[in-house]
Amino acid sequence: RTPLSTLKASLELLVSDENPLKPEEIRQVLRPAYLSVVGLQTLVDNLLTSSTIEAGYFALHLDDVDLGMILADAVRVVQPMLERRQQQLVVELPAIHSIVRGDAARLTQVLINLLANAAKYSPDRASIEATITRKRPVTVRVAVADEGPGVARSEREEIFHRFVRHHENEREQYGVGLGLYVAKTTIMAHGGCIGVDDRPGAGSIFWFELPVDD
Repeated sequence: RTPLSTLKASLELLVSDENPLKPEEIRQVLRPAYLSVVGLQTLVDNLLTSSTIEAGYFALHLDDVDLGMILADAVRVVQPMLERRQQQLVVELPAIHSIVRGDAARLTQVLINLLANAAKYSPDRASIEATITRKRPVTVRVAVADEGPGVARSEREEIFHRFVRHHENEREQYGVGLGLYVAKTTIMAHGGCIGVDDRPGAGSIFWFELPVDD
């Protein structure tokens, strides 16, 4: 409801004839509206994917894909979120391309979910890191490190379940608890694994590993 309310309020200002807005004011109104659309799109994508999984129709359309390009596509989607909270995203890529056999759209959805979670749970002006590294000759690891409250060891399996939200007792609520569930299902369907570790100092590192297509 929150994204819809924000979008509705922004559009009401834009269509109002009583207080005509200047170009800069229009841009200020459109910015939260755009963020609301991104949030709704992510939510709808997760709901549709979750329904497909539960119905037994989840499928991958495999091709050779570059994880660096997948990450770049995901960053473009969540960049306005980072800018709104003045968060800095640091991206580290390997010297060589990391080509995997995968479904580009579904892997992009995984990274959007991980990056969006990092932005939501990290404080304003935080530093978020996204890295792609060769862990072994035949394995590549993608990781997103945040400066959020962290995840207790006792919760690290549960948070990847359906409709489980991290820090559900906090005042602000984010999503419906499907992003990590969709991410885990997608990565495991690719023959990979996914998990979360502590970030040194504070925060979490959400990661997944996939076999490299050499």
